[in-house]
Amino acid sequence: MTSRRAPSSGGQETCLFDYKRDLAAVKRIWREVGWVEDETVDALDDFFACGVTLIARLNGAAECSVHTVPGSMRVQQTDLPLCAVTAVTTSRVARGYGFAKKLTAQQLRAGAENGAALAALGMFDQGYYDQLGFGTGAYDHEFAIDAANLNVDHRVPAPIRLTREASVASFKELSSVASFKEISSVANFKEIASRASND
Repeated sequence: MTSRRAPSSGGQETCLFDYKRDLAAVKRIWREVGWVEDETVDALDDFFACGVTLIARLNGAAECSVHTVPGSMRVQQTDLPLCAVTAVTTSRVARGYGFAKKLTAQQLRAGAENGAALAALGMFDQGYYDQLGFGTGAYDHEFAIDAANLNVDHRVPAPIRLTREASVASFKELSSVASFKEISSVANFKEIASRASND
């Protein structure tokens, strides 16, 4: 994706977030991108009261914000100082100008200058943040259980094989149920499945 040319310097600026001046505009951005609803937007009052936020203004209004908080991450027996990038939001009108990348890079530099040994970012747009040095962790979490350690008194009956026709019929019946409360118990499910297999 190529960046759009930012408006002339008279129409845009990047600076520290001013709580009184910029909070309403930042709330608008969060609503616009779908991160908050009207009934939860006031939680941002507390969120932006802490940490450090940089913003980009277009024509006097905040249109991009990058919020960080200091923290620590334990690696083996050592707590390392951390710069946590906790929110990167850009309004629809400011997308493509490179503000998010620029502000995030500035926040990471400031975190390093303040002693952060590492940075963390929760992301959903993975390729974008690769440009700033963030990689992704493992997608799979693996757990192992030794079955010998399980102590189960209940004997589970063998499953009943359904014919293709019975499977289709039971699916149709289950999907036509107005409420899943009707099939919430094993007994009700067995009855519905039994009726479907007899059809």
